[in-house]
Amino acid sequence: MGTGQGLYRYPRLDDVSALARTPPRNVYRFARGETDVDYVFRVYEDRQRDIWFNAMSSPSGDYTWRWLRKDSSLHPIGGLPPVHSSAFAEDATGGLWVGFYDHASLARFRGEHMDLFTEADGLRESFAFDIHFDRAGELWLATSAGVVHSRNPGADRPKFERWATLDGLASHDVRCIAEDQYGRLYFGSGRGIVRFDPRTRSLRHYTTEDGLANPEVLVAHRDRHGDIWFGTEQGISRLIPSEDPPPVPPAVYLTAARFGGVPHSISEIGELSVGPVTLQPGHNRVQIDFVAIGFAPGESMRYQYRLEGLDTDWCQAADSRAVDYAELGPGSYGFTVRSVSSSGLASDRPASASFIILRPVWQRWWFLVLAGVTLTASAYAFHRLRVQRLLAIEQVRTRIATDLHDDIGSSLTQMSIMSEVARQQLSGHDEKVSELVSKVAEASRDLVDAMSDIVWAINPKRDSLQDLVYRMHRLASDVLTARDVMFDFTTEGRIDATTLSPGSRRDLFLIFKEALNNIARHSECTTVQISIAAGGRWLDIRLRDNGRGFDPSIAYDGNGLESMRARAAALGGTLEMTSAAGQGTDVHGRIPLRGRRAARG
Repeated sequence: MGTGQGLYRYPRLDDVSALARTPPRNVYRFARGETDVDYVFRVYEDRQRDIWFNAMSSPSGDYTWRWLRKDSSLHPIGGLPPVHSSAFAEDATGGLWVGFYDHASLARFRGEHMDLFTEADGLRESFAFDIHFDRAGELWLATSAGVVHSRNPGADRPKFERWATLDGLASHDVRCIAEDQYGRLYFGSGRGIVRFDPRTRSLRHYTTEDGLANPEVLVAHRDRHGDIWFGTEQGISRLIPSEDPPPVPPAVYLTAARFGGVPHSISEIGELSVGPVTLQPGHNRVQIDFVAIGFAPGESMRYQYRLEGLDTDWCQAADSRAVDYAELGPGSYGFTVRSVSSSGLASDRPASASFIILRPVWQRWWFLVLAGVTLTASAYAFHRLRVQRLLAIEQVRTRIATDLHDDIGSSLTQMSIMSEVARQQLSGHDEKVSELVSKVAEASRDLVDAMSDIVWAINPKRDSLQDLVYRMHRLASDVLTARDVMFDFTTEGRIDATTLSPGSRRDLFLIFKEALNNIARHSECTTVQISIAAGGRWLDIRLRDNGRGFDPSIAYDGNGLESMRARAAALGGTLEMTSAAGQGTDVHGRIPLRGRRAARG
């Protein structure tokens, strides 16, 4: 027994009342000098029946002592902090733990080996009042700074976490710990008792309203019957633990609601359901207040809620009793809130509110359908108008081509024939008049050819690239064969699938015609290679002869070459001519098949 006069050892007594008349077997004193004060504080018996205690008056500064039963000898424990030991407990492996007064440390003895845990392990400076190991072997330390918990006290360096009032404790000053037969822990403090259930992580607070003698709880002890005794400043209280009855599912009510900033009418006692409420476009802020009713005494209240149409699951339980949704999009929403007890029980009838935020006119289905119908009708009308316009243009082109061919073409042909007849009749009579008539006949033939080109260019039946290639081939045959020049005409690509505008066909044909005439007149060649390739976005036209060639820096056909280049540039393309004396001439034109400039005409 620890006393103010040292450590007293008594023989075994069956009746506590015999203690007053029974002298101690041994008295161990530690103070030196004339002082009569020799406090022994915290006496603990381990599994080997050795006694651990704190000698507050030890002159050596070794305040923690151990009495060995085998030889009744006393031994100071060295290596500990120079403060008083204030709590002892033994874990399941036989390790002896020591807590200290006003120090951030905890000692563990395993045989002759001692480990000291400090702030680096999660401890903080405090007064260690009690150490308890629960049925799972986890460590709980009651201190003046809350409860310290370690899930792995058997580890070489266990980690410690601290619980305080923010975690549900009634007070930071926790004096004692006890455990009932159901595995629930009781923390006695300066503000009553807090019961913690490790299975449900729930807390319950016991106060004087529950029969506690005084809120200042100092010690706790569980007897062999399972009852727990709590010593307070004004008496002893006994708790008979029992299974908790199933609590009544807590109810929750909506107490206020504002939709789009406008308060909604709710009764003073609250509502279980509100809505549906319709909000105009742009009124997209919703605020709802709620409260739970029906929790058992001592239960804490938390809430879970979700907004169908926005959330996919319940939010994490919290103690907030209001929500504020802003900038919600159009649509239908259903708000649901339920209260959750500390044991994890949720209300079976959640409160709810439903509301609809209307879409703007331009987002509503009937407007989209109407807009779609209007766009479709407009597109159809535009397409129909375009087709009609193209048909009208094609008819005009056909009529012009027919008129030119039938009227002007026939007249020019007749004039050419008559000029030729007149030239033949004047032959040998008047040479000057005959020469003049010959020029008129030649000009008439040129006009007939030019008119033929124009009629061909504007004829809508000749819009394909294939028709252009066919006319080029016929022209090459007429021009080169008459001069005994061999030619090779090749095509490559989708010639038959390409359509050209009248202007493009005419310019391309005139470029080809000018290049071919230059070869026939000036090259003195014997062979010509002509290739036309339609690949991707480009049309390549190439004429290569084996004639005498020329030096581009000396000989330069300004009008013909510049005319061809101007026509190629107007089509968005290029034209290049390479030549050298005695090596022939190569003319290469590259024209885009699609594009802004190529489509003009």
